[in-house]
Amino acid sequence: MKKILAVLGTRPEVIKMAPVIAALSARGLAPKVLATAQHRGLLDQTLAIFGIKPDFDLNVMSENQTLNGVSEMILRGIGPILSSEKPDCVLVQGDTTTAFIAGLAAFYSGIKVGHIEAGLRTHDKYSPFPEEMNRQLLGRLADIHFAPTENAKQNLLSERVLSENIYIVGNTEIDALLMVLGHYKDASKGKKMSERLEKDYGLKFGDGEKIILVTAHRRESFGGGLKNICEAIKEIAAQEKDAVVIYPVHPNPNVQKIAHDILGGLKNVFLTPALDYESFSFLMS
Repeated sequence: MKKILAVLGTRPEVIKMAPVIAALSARGLAPKVLATAQHRGLLDQTLAIFGIKPDFDLNVMSENQTLNGVSEMILRGIGPILSSEKPDCVLVQGDTTTAFIAGLAAFYSGIKVGHIEAGLRTHDKYSPFPEEMNRQLLGRLADIHFAPTENAKQNLLSERVLSENIYIVGNTEIDALLMVLGHYKDASKGKKMSERLEKDYGLKFGDGEKIILVTAHRRESFGGGLKNICEAIKEIAAQEKDAVVIYPVHPNPNVQKIAHDILGGLKNVFLTPALDYESFSFLMS
């Protein structure tokens, strides 16, 4: 299996696929990379951090895009590339619309599918939506299943996936995190990142200052769930006056409005734009 096409469309896919691309390249199996750009800005930001330059870019993202529209554009765009490139295997990651539709297109073309982060299940097709059905359907389409845990493997076995087609490989997101944080073993690089966070986002901290880092943007939390989260953050910020709450707010309008309506203007709450992966990892550390 010498010709591999790695497909990614969102920031999490880049993060979790980057160590795989690096490992394949180190072994002389450098894959070609196809970006669907299901999420354009966040995708480009993360590609740059890991030094990945796509060989193909479908650029499918549009304003107020729907799952039907994204699916149609990916399926229409990837077909000719599979026909011309004829890869031995299409690698997809996780449970995005990009991953599922790329796997479906590869199946239609008679090309093997490798699924990274295979076997995750809630067994509720609406939670998370649409990810649970994306990964279940990929479980039927994939030929090689790279499961992060023994539990994930057992889920696949219960669905009659053959044991010899399942490999427990751990969570590639941890590999990505270690790759990025490794840069900051050099104190001067850490100092530069601290200066960048202050310059770009107004984030400045003293030694030992309490930091509460928040991330909340899941589709199934839109509405009441996210409102409850933000009300809880507001209550914590009021009680913990010596703590700084940092909430990088996802660009989705469903998230932006609630976060800014409830938390905007609070003295010890910073609502920043969505941070790039490198900045967020450094802040988390």
